[in-house]
Amino acid sequence: ISRVDESFKRNIRVMGGTGDLRLVNLEDIDNAGLAIFVSFGGSTITEFNAYIQSGGERSAIVVSFLMALQSLVKSSLRGVDELDVHMDPVNRKRFFQILSEVVEENSGVAYLCITPGTPPPVKDAHIIVVQKVQDESKILEVEQSIEQ
Repeated sequence: ISRVDESFKRNIRVMGGTGDLRLVNLEDIDNAGLAIFVSFGGSTITEFNAYIQSGGERSAIVVSFLMALQSLVKSSLRGVDELDVHMDPVNRKRFFQILSEVVEENSGVAYLCITPGTPPPVKDAHIIVVQKVQDESKILEVEQSIEQ
């Protein structure tokens, strides 16, 4: 939990918030679990709840937690599928910043990111775009434009 919490805190900061993972109800096996607490814009830290956080905030929380959790996966290939689909442009850019940092921290691990739009430039990434144009699939490679 502490390793995931450390990554989660770093990721949620990139997404513009603060957060904390906590084990809850450890004395009650039927109700024990993991709770996610977050704050955006200096608000009071509250438990992750579909009725409190906005859609953009919920997306930021899920991405932050999922990318932190993936740090424990023992695999040379990891993937994320359309995690950015409901994000505004600012949060989408932040998501790709997190992805770029995770890729950099995990040498020897390949990430496959499926996204509905062309991603912003990502350091050390090989980006291939496949689009259907008038009943024909077009494939192009995006050149890196982030300075090394």
